[in-house]
Amino acid sequence: MCTDVCPCFQTEMWKVENGEKIYRTDPMSAYGKLDEKILNKHNRTFDPKSEKYTPFVFTSDDFKGVISFTECFERW
Repeated sequence: MCTDVCPCFQTEMWKVENGEKIYRTDPMSAYGKLDEKILNKHNRTFDPKSEKYTPFVFTSDDFKGVISFTECFERW
């Protein structure tokens, strides 16, 4: 997921309580909290130019982006 084959659908989403934004819940924010060293251990990176690791790919195009592994698997 979140690769060129199955880019993650990205919109800015928030956990809201009493009408106030508490924290972001979208994929870019969630994955962005992971340390790059941990990502690299799993062959992933946020560096879009990396040739060593697979970069995360996000899109706001709902025709290209997926929201689950199942959706990615069905499209692939």
